[in-house]
Amino acid sequence: MLPLPIRVYGLTSALSCKFAQDDLVIVNSLEIPTDEQKFIEELMEHRRWGISVLFINETDVMPRNITLATDKMESVALMPYYGLNVYSMLKYD
Repeated sequence: MLPLPIRVYGLTSALSCKFAQDDLVIVNSLEIPTDEQKFIEELMEHRRWGISVLFINETDVMPRNITLATDKMESVALMPYYGLNVYSMLKYD
């Protein structure tokens, strides 16, 4: 594993790059009104988020509806903030 300062630099660089490319969206909550996969697919298309999305949450426990809606979607990942890494940020648009 790389030393902590190098990992922090990598995350900072990746976040800065995503922000500069307008690929970073910050929301107040991951609560959604339904647990249907179609809702997430339409949301991704409407917001032009691309074909893959990485949702980061402040806790280990993700909201029920978003967990069920994204469960079978290979192009969408849910992750707590402390699990965020450069590889995941680059893998998901």
